[in-house]
Amino acid sequence: MSTVLVCTKPVVVGVDASPHAARAALWAADEAVERGVPLHVIHSSALDPGLTRSRPGAHGAEEAGALGLELLMEIEHLARGAHSALEVTTAMSRESATGVLIAASRDSDLMVVGTRGNGEPAGLLLGTVSLRLAAYSYCATVLVRAQSDQNSRSGEILLGMQENEPQEAVLFAFAQAARGGVAVRAVHVWAPDAAYDHADISGTDIITRQATHQMTVALKGARDMFPDVPVTISVERGHASAVLAEASRTAQLIVVSAHRGHGPLSVGAGIIHGMLSDAYCPVAVVPVA
Repeated sequence: MSTVLVCTKPVVVGVDASPHAARAALWAADEAVERGVPLHVIHSSALDPGLTRSRPGAHGAEEAGALGLELLMEIEHLARGAHSALEVTTAMSRESATGVLIAASRDSDLMVVGTRGNGEPAGLLLGTVSLRLAAYSYCATVLVRAQSDQNSRSGEILLGMQENEPQEAVLFAFAQAARGGVAVRAVHVWAPDAAYDHADISGTDIITRQATHQMTVALKGARDMFPDVPVTISVERGHASAVLAEASRTAQLIVVSAHRGHGPLSVGAGIIHGMLSDAYCPVAVVPVA
């Protein structure tokens, strides 16, 4: 029997006036219900182009605050419309969106924000803010694209594994799968050095066997904790963001880890940005100290 992980902290979702945020709020509401915890909705009135576009005559902090409260009421109504019994709380801040959400992440197990795909107009919780949250949030951050092709929670959990994959991301993926009664598909993507891009079939086979062994070892603890979660392991050659984005066609969530420090995400901001542009499902970035 799989380990049962009890969640007590709320799911936090940051919203602005964009459709990306509305979709993120619905995803977060579903997740809060699945975890059995409240949903906490946060809006920053410091800067929200979506509100000023929707209300061209709006000027000043006071009016921005009033519009922000109205937005929070709309999002709360949206969440309760999807789940009538869900406990929903809201908060508004005049601090920067990044700052207030990172602070809120200290008291949450999961942060959710919306983000955009290629060619979509910019908004508050897009691009820079969502990537900063992925880099500096104290808890796992899920980035939800408004234009992702699916919102099903019946698909597999796709775990993107690096060499010596930290257990934080592995356990997060397995816990998500256990709660939803779905499978985990663990994928490692490798690309040969440009100077040795002519790797032959035998060389590729050796790399595949070595990576499969390392993945099997890294997954053992989680498989022991969650024996009821079906697992498949695959090793692919190519660019990580492209391979994971394509694999996400059958997934409900992509899970990747990110080492923290004073530098950029170890998994690579470019890789995350690529997945956000092309993935068919939300992306969860799990922090590793």
